[in-house]
Amino acid sequence: MGSHNPLAVRVGYVMADLYDLVVIGGGPGGYAAAFYGASAGLSVALIEKDTIGGTCLNRGCIPAKAFLETAAVARHVAHSADFGVNSTANGVDFSVTQARKQKIVDGLVKGLTGLTKSKKVTYLLGTGSLGAGKTVTVTAADGSTQQVQGKNVILAAGSVPRTIPGFEVGGPIMTSDEVLMLDKLPQRVAVIGGGAIGCEFASTFADLGSQPSRPRHRPCQRRREELQEEEHRHQDRCLGEGSHAKRQWWHRRLVRRG
Repeated sequence: MGSHNPLAVRVGYVMADLYDLVVIGGGPGGYAAAFYGASAGLSVALIEKDTIGGTCLNRGCIPAKAFLETAAVARHVAHSADFGVNSTANGVDFSVTQARKQKIVDGLVKGLTGLTKSKKVTYLLGTGSLGAGKTVTVTAADGSTQQVQGKNVILAAGSVPRTIPGFEVGGPIMTSDEVLMLDKLPQRVAVIGGGAIGCEFASTFADLGSQPSRPRHRPCQRRREELQEEEHRHQDRCLGEGSHAKRQWWHRRLVRRG
């Protein structure tokens, strides 16, 4: 079992703190690993270049679901007469929506920050770069650096939005990061991408009163068909003889239950 007090080791001519575990990336994968390690008695350093919680909490799942909840309320109000409830919707004050979203995010960030302290996880703000000998150099926003060394190192650097060549982000061209920071609803919006994120945004803006369109590239549909075929092959291997009939029975069962 490791100690919560890191040792100092010499790396070249620089002294570096030695931890049982160093985690690069403070998103759901990174902070969960750090907390589990600390609970097991390991000395842990958690490195994050922006805000703990990563993309999911700050620019992804959580704020997107907050917007979806606002959209669901708007939809319920708009169709309340169908349930015998008389109400009038006077539009959406998106600044209030943004404030509510940010309050949720800030509260969760505060909770995670508190957990790093209560679990005695060393939280380092900066960009982590893995070098030789499991040595990690942490570069802060002001350019200053420090080094830590881990007996074990976990890389949980996360992801960034994908961009399209020829479409520079700025103004009306946005990734999910910028969409989640909008201060007013666009009248019309084109969502490029028919995956989970694209469908979420299209659904949200439609319910909030915008006019979304969702162009898709044909190969995406072919890729979806390929994935479905692969899923069926996997089911065949799992279900064995008579797999097609079994799959049809299972589908009907799911439909009835749904």
